[in-house]
Amino acid sequence: MSKYAIFNELNGENVHVGIVRARWNGDITHNLYTGAVATFSDYGVPHDHMRKREVPGSFELPWMTQSLINTHEVDVVLAIGCLIQGSTPHFEYLANAVSNGLTTVSLQTGIPVVFGVLTCLNEEQARERSEGSHNHGPEWAKTAIELGNMQTEFRS
Repeated sequence: MSKYAIFNELNGENVHVGIVRARWNGDITHNLYTGAVATFSDYGVPHDHMRKREVPGSFELPWMTQSLINTHEVDVVLAIGCLIQGSTPHFEYLANAVSNGLTTVSLQTGIPVVFGVLTCLNEEQARERSEGSHNHGPEWAKTAIELGNMQTEFRS
C-alpha cells in the first residue's frame, strides 16, 4: 500500500496555479520547485497558467500567497519552503506561524493552498524528501491540480 495519495485521472489544462517558493534552504526548495513545475507541465497545466513568485524565507510564504491570490486569478497556490530544526525553539515558532498563516490565507480567501513546506529534523531528511524519486514536489503539484479542478467546478 502506498504512503502517498492515490490520484485519479488528472488534467491540469484549465487550472491556474500560483507557485510561491522560499529561497532559504535554496537547494532543497529549488529541487521541490523544479519537480512541481515539471509535474504541472506533465499534467497539462499551460506555462502561462503558472504564476511564480519567490520570497526570502518560509515565514514570508503566507504573505506572498495571499498577495498572489489577491492580484491574480488562481485556482490554487502551492507554497514551497523548507524548515530545518536547529538548537533553538526558532524552528517551532516558524513552523507554527507558517502552517497557521497558510491555513488562514486559504480559509479567508476560499482558494486552496497546498502546504509544500518540509519541516525536518536535519538537512539529511530534507534532502531525502527533495531529491530523486522521493521528491515531494511532484506529489504536491498533483494535489494542487486536483484541488484546482475542484475549485473550477465550484465556480461553474
